[in-house]
Amino acid sequence: MKTIHDIVRLYGLSSLYIYITGRKNVVQLKGLRTEFCQSLTERKRPNLLGLINAGLRKAHTNFPQKCPFHSNTRYILEHLQFDSKYLPNYIPEYNFTYIGKFFMNNVLTAEVKVTGGVCNVGNDCR
Repeated sequence: MKTIHDIVRLYGLSSLYIYITGRKNVVQLKGLRTEFCQSLTERKRPNLLGLINAGLRKAHTNFPQKCPFHSNTRYILEHLQFDSKYLPNYIPEYNFTYIGKFFMNNVLTAEVKVTGGVCNVGNDCR
């Protein structure tokens, strides 16, 4: 039987589908690869990953500040919020679907599907 050692390589392959309110076209970003061990230490990148990292840093979590992640450890993520100050103010309202596959030491360990929206306060952009 093979056991899992500390997780020294954690990456995700993602697709993001953006449905902008009032438009028929769908913006598709497929095959996005994120190396999480590298991104844990990159804090000043003004992009979507920077938004996620800022949210993770403010959340209640026991994630390590750098790799390796330890095997047989329960990691907790609570109260994850994203601050709109990290988004450009010209961004339109939209709905999105995020699909991600996460690999630890090159083994598929999780698949995630998240749907949501970015709307002005008081608007329902469903």
